[in-house]
Amino acid sequence: EFPTHFVSRWAANWGWILQNCWGFSASFPLPPRGEEPALEDDGELCQSVTVQVCSEEATRFNLGFPLPYSVNDETSQDGPSAELMNVIINGRRRRLPCEAILRLMQEDGDDTEQHEAEADAENLAADENMESECDFDDDESLPDDAVDTSSDAVRLGRVRLLTEEAAFRASFGRFQGDEINGYTEEKLLRLGQEATVTEIYGDRTVTCVFDDGASLDFPWESVAEQLSVTNEGTDHFR
Repeated sequence: EFPTHFVSRWAANWGWILQNCWGFSASFPLPPRGEEPALEDDGELCQSVTVQVCSEEATRFNLGFPLPYSVNDETSQDGPSAELMNVIINGRRRRLPCEAILRLMQEDGDDTEQHEAEADAENLAADENMESECDFDDDESLPDDAVDTSSDAVRLGRVRLLTEEAAFRASFGRFQGDEINGYTEEKLLRLGQEATVTEIYGDRTVTCVFDDGASLDFPWESVAEQLSVTNEGTDHFR
């Protein structure tokens, strides 16, 4: 399957032209480049069938999904909504419905300029806010209620997990039903143990390797104490 091919006639010789968003061919010899502007890439004919015009088909083809006319075929038993695809989110492998991935990509393409403008506005506001908050004299200290949020972050290195069972169970609240980051009885057996953080992810989770070689993933909330910090491992969060 390929994105739709469009067939037309060339008025100059009434020859056939076959094109899609990535290809162009004719039933007659094409003239040398520059000799017939109307047949060049930036000519009206070629610009009538582009990746932008066929964006859904091009996206589906590049992702390996069935094309729209296959999905709408009454004889087709399976559409992309019934398929799952592996994607990497914040360094973690996830399986999402194909239709959800398509919607995200299309929305991202439609909203890119709007998001960039909003991000610029937010960054400007943040910069202005930071300037106003940090406008202290050299001998002036931070306000008493200022909080260093970086202290909540888990770093690569040695950590100790929570020791109280109730707090430990509650620490998985963000990942209920998650097979990788959620609570399990196996993880409960690690209550209060020390481990080495070898990977840190953008969703504020970590991979902990225990002294017996076992490797399990935990939310930051499961960590009671950072015992030491090293540069050995991978930090996807930074």
